[in-house]
Amino acid sequence: YLTFDIPEGMESSGYKFTVTPVTACEEFAAVGSMQFEGTEPRVIESPEPYCNNMDTIHSYSFSPLNTVQIEISLTQLDLADEGDTLLFSTDKQFSATLPSATTFTIPGHQFYLHFTTNAQDTASGFEFTATPITICDLFTRSTYLHHPTAPGPFYIQSPKPYCGHFIAHQHYSFGDGDVAQLEIVFDGENVISGDVMLFKVDGEVVKSVDVGQNVSFVLDGDAFDIVFMPGEISEGNGFEFKVFPVTACQVFENQSQYAYEGLESRVIQSPHPYCDNTHVVKYFAFEDQSVARVDISFIQFDLQGNDSLSFMLDDQILEFNINETLSIPSNSFQMWFSSDSEGVAEGFQFVATPVTMCEIFGQYQGETFTGIERQIIESPHPYCETISAHHHYAFSQEDIVALHISFDNELMFESPSIMNFMIRDEMVRTFETDFRDFTLPRNEFDLSFIPLSPEGYGYRLIVTPITACQAFMQSSGEVYTLTTPRDVESPQGCSHLSLVQQYGFSDESVQKIEISFPDNLESMFQNAEGFVLFTFSRDQEGEDVIATISSVAEGTDFTFEGR
Repeated sequence: YLTFDIPEGMESSGYKFTVTPVTACEEFAAVGSMQFEGTEPRVIESPEPYCNNMDTIHSYSFSPLNTVQIEISLTQLDLADEGDTLLFSTDKQFSATLPSATTFTIPGHQFYLHFTTNAQDTASGFEFTATPITICDLFTRSTYLHHPTAPGPFYIQSPKPYCGHFIAHQHYSFGDGDVAQLEIVFDGENVISGDVMLFKVDGEVVKSVDVGQNVSFVLDGDAFDIVFMPGEISEGNGFEFKVFPVTACQVFENQSQYAYEGLESRVIQSPHPYCDNTHVVKYFAFEDQSVARVDISFIQFDLQGNDSLSFMLDDQILEFNINETLSIPSNSFQMWFSSDSEGVAEGFQFVATPVTMCEIFGQYQGETFTGIERQIIESPHPYCETISAHHHYAFSQEDIVALHISFDNELMFESPSIMNFMIRDEMVRTFETDFRDFTLPRNEFDLSFIPLSPEGYGYRLIVTPITACQAFMQSSGEVYTLTTPRDVESPQGCSHLSLVQQYGFSDESVQKIEISFPDNLESMFQNAEGFVLFTFSRDQEGEDVIATISSVAEGTDFTFEGR
């Protein structure tokens, strides 16, 4: 529609213009090249239906400053069967055509399109959407990234400048099952301090990092997630860090000392399978001071040929059976593993369980000692809360007739408790804080200890065995209350005796004492080396002598006045 209006009072020479009709095919063929501004998706289509004998090459491009990829999404592709083609390429010569799948990406900011048709048939043609992908678009879409095994390092970084206030959530994995640890290194260069990155392993946050600081740390496993939270500066420099994958064999060979906190059991294992030509010595320690023993229980033990595994304590090799628990009487131990070049197997896996002094004490039943050395019997210090002790102790040497009990530490007196000493279920002594040394007239006893405070010191006893000869030497004699005959004898087998003992009767009616020796007195001492002499006197100093009897004398019986 054309409207021509001449204002009143004006003259006109009229008008003339040329109208040239342009078909859709001619318009499409005349495109040549087209550059789009901005980052909005663009719809590109052929005429519908398209024309015969078309042979056009078009160039389409987006701003090179922002675009790193172009995503093509075909919404229609209807071509005649007689040789009609639609080709995409990154260069005008079409040296490498791109797949015409429903959706695909083209690297860079530009692509070429070549459309040819035949001379007879036609169809509806094509229609697709070209979407420019910026580096920030690519970054925000890349949520799962995998890197195969390589020496590393792998450089992981965000766009610079960063993509506004976008919070990045990304997952990274490395290797093909052979990576055991990942060393993460931030050098703090080219980024702004204050932006925070969280590292997660199996969904749990294990590390929070200011990306602008110099920091390095190690993550267990072969994968992690990051959550990057930019600060107030929307155009900050984002982040960058390096990842060094460490294989299981490298971890096994490089780490030689392990210090464990707490009382949890630890699984210790070789790589599965382990590596050949490995020779390592490892030191393991449970740092809790209450640990007195470590129990080793095997889950797996599969070694090849001459490969070997050994345990050591204080450089002494410990014998072990893989089907039984190995108890190491310490809070630490060494492990030595060696493999040759003749093949490998699945390796080993065992559980190291720390056992506290209190756990050992709770299972303890007592002990039987050999010899005549004094023994220290003690509980853990401090004591094990409210555990009551019931233990039996004995000395197996036959000539031990008594046990002297002494209390070694004054801290016992500050710990409310009850301590009972029994001999064959008969109570002999009971103490409540007022602990005093005493002697038990047996070579065995039962001990019962009942703490009355959860934080008490416990106990520490020194038990000194007393042989029959020692008891005899310590005896000062005896005063008898009855007037019946009494046997006075020494133990057998004592040597180097030199003692003074006093014997008597308290009954004042006693006027005389008759001393008689057995007829075989000489034979009793026939194995003695040297001479045995008895001196009887009325005073301790031996000045008022009554009689002197030797071990070889005859007719030794005698009587004297007095009691």
